[in-house]
Amino acid sequence: MDNYIKSTLDGLNGLLWEDDNQIVKIVAEKYYSDHPRVEIEVQGVKENDNS
Repeated sequence: MDNYIKSTLDGLNGLLWEDDNQIVKIVAEKYYSDHPRVEIEVQGVKENDNS
């Protein structure tokens, strides 16, 4: 599963995020299916204003 995650994150650099080092949380589950796929849900993180 970690190979799928890494290749997906690398492939989406510059498309969904500038660089995958911006990702702060990953939840992953593996299911066996007759219709294999990768599903991705992206949520933004609100930055704190500590001024």
